[in-house]
Amino acid sequence: MESGKAAVKKCEKRQGVMMDSKLIEFMGMPRSGKTTQINFLKKKLLKKGFSVKVLGDRVRAARIQTPPAERIAFELIYFSKALEEYFRYNGKYDYILMDRGPNDSTIWFDIERILGNCASKRTSELKKTYWDYRGAAYQTFCMMIDVEMAIIRHSRTKHMKVDDLAMSKKYLTAIHKAYLLNRKNFHKCTFLNGNDSKNDVHKAILQHLHL
Repeated sequence: MESGKAAVKKCEKRQGVMMDSKLIEFMGMPRSGKTTQINFLKKKLLKKGFSVKVLGDRVRAARIQTPPAERIAFELIYFSKALEEYFRYNGKYDYILMDRGPNDSTIWFDIERILGNCASKRTSELKKTYWDYRGAAYQTFCMMIDVEMAIIRHSRTKHMKVDDLAMSKKYLTAIHKAYLLNRKNFHKCTFLNGNDSKNDVHKAILQHLHL
């Protein structure tokens, strides 16, 4: 099987262009601070003179008409849109900061398996849908917090209807387990502790990116 980066390059060659935006993918537990860190990183990159495009997960989710309760259908559409966004903006900016992209797609079907909503064979097939595009990421950051902290933060934060489905203790436990099960499948991934201070996490991200 060809790498994700090779698959992307092959597609770009067919289109007659070679694109080179650096894709930084953020993923991890809900309420772990992904959006905050994306905003911090965007400001840092802009200050250094780089052009930046942020591809947020909430904007993407809000445009999907399929009910979130239709989990597998919703996830297939969601990550197809993420991939479409990547190809739309790749090469037009120095950096693309994506909240939940191809690497993150590998865990959500495992969550349905853990919850008993999807058979193991079917889960394995679904996980490979976006498998080849994981390598498009220049760097991946996975932010983790425990289930109890995610619930506490969620109760203090404005949120969308789609969040309510994912914020039960049962669902969050499945999410946490799926990330740990798949950690070896993520491309160039650094795990970060979302319980650390915002500034400490930001410094760790800059260090990994050599900024």
